[in-house]
Amino acid sequence: MLVDFALTQDDKGDIAPRLIEIQAAAAHYAWLAEAAETYKEVYGLTDDFKYRLSADTRTDYFQQLRETIIGDHDPKHVVMAEIDPWHQDSRMDFAAMKNLFGIQVMDIADIQKKAESFTILTKTGAM
Repeated sequence: MLVDFALTQDDKGDIAPRLIEIQAAAAHYAWLAEAAETYKEVYGLTDDFKYRLSADTRTDYFQQLRETIIGDHDPKHVVMAEIDPWHQDSRMDFAAMKNLFGIQVMDIADIQKKAESFTILTKTGAM
């Protein structure tokens, strides 16, 4: 789970924390690695700049992320569902998950319950 906070000013002008969002499936961690590597390159940051959780290498980091989000499942059976995902500010998170792990990104409006299972409708039919 990923929790985003911001520092804002309250009515009195004092600094106050504010909850921005809570993500249950932290897709942000995929994009974060790409952004962190770019920051390191552009700003000349050393390896003291850490973003890889407990992983020692970038490869290990992505393996941990894959195990956490996909586990033993085939990525074609894993979806990231969001309301209108490609128009969200966090669309880069979804794109990174799709590019790195092959996870399909779906608009939650395209998911319909049928009996005791779920059917995900795509432009080409049910998945």
